[in-house]
Amino acid sequence: MKLSEHEVASQALTRPTAANALLAIERAQSGAGDWAGADAHIRKATAGPIDSAPHAGLYYGAPASAFILHTARAGHPRYQVAARSLDKHVARLTQSRLATAAERMRRRAPAAFAEYDVFRGLTGLGALLLLRAPGSDLLGAVLTYVTCLTRPRCLDGEELPGWWVDHDPDPRAPTPRGHANLGLAHGAAGLLALLSLASLRGCAVPGLTSAIETLAFPVKSAC
Repeated sequence: MKLSEHEVASQALTRPTAANALLAIERAQSGAGDWAGADAHIRKATAGPIDSAPHAGLYYGAPASAFILHTARAGHPRYQVAARSLDKHVARLTQSRLATAAERMRRRAPAAFAEYDVFRGLTGLGALLLLRAPGSDLLGAVLTYVTCLTRPRCLDGEELPGWWVDHDPDPRAPTPRGHANLGLAHGAAGLLALLSLASLRGCAVPGLTSAIETLAFPVKSAC
């Protein structure tokens, strides 16, 4: 089913409807607003069909809606059932992304933002799982993937970061042969944030501490 422009916009955290729902939830939880007002915004953001197609991620579709409902249920139990109903979609998306990433790594091809970043990729889905299912095997698989992504790869005899991409950061800022992004949305800082938060919450996988050290204190070595 093709979603209308309004239905697409309402479930994107970068657009007013979903963003205002999050703001209203935070205001209700802090006492600066009320749950009646927050409920109106939540209903508006989640009223239409929710997109769980492969392009969905933390900032759009089922994961974004799950994030809104999970944030709300912390202060209001009425949203728990709705939040849980989206878990299977988030799990399916995550498992599919992990399988695609594993195949890409097997081919030793470079990564892309959409595979691992906060907006669309596994770092964003991992952040949601850290809230929803901190002790799950699925989160463990995402954390293992991120630790693997910190391992260097060689290209033409040159050592590059594991999250190196062969596309431009922006069409207006071309980077011939690719680049290693260091930002929070699409780069090393996002990977570091997820691993650090997981470590602080007692979620451990082999290599996690080394991965954190690699991201925080990168050392250049020869191939």
